[in-house]
Amino acid sequence: MGETALATVYVQAGSLQRDGQIRRVIEMQSLKEKDSDGVLSRRYTAEYECRHQMFRIGRISSHAGPLLSGAQVFDVQEMGYWRKIVPGTPFALLFGMVCADYDGPPG
Repeated sequence: MGETALATVYVQAGSLQRDGQIRRVIEMQSLKEKDSDGVLSRRYTAEYECRHQMFRIGRISSHAGPLLSGAQVFDVQEMGYWRKIVPGTPFALLFGMVCADYDGPPG
């Protein structure tokens, strides 16, 4: 789907769901370098709140190898807290794509 300085981001085809100002999509990140926990790739459900430009993730499966290979480092099923979109991150890239059709009231 796209690339940032931190990761290449993929979106599962057909996974986008719209619910008012919320968008849900299944994503995978292939990191350029392992993070401090030894994770090199992760798959998760991302929710984007289009009106206030926020996101949260959950149902995360993190792996030590590229493209979800290698040992599973984490498996977290809960959804995280809502956070503001930070420019230049993989979440900013996807936010622009999944919320492009949002025409609700301004934040």
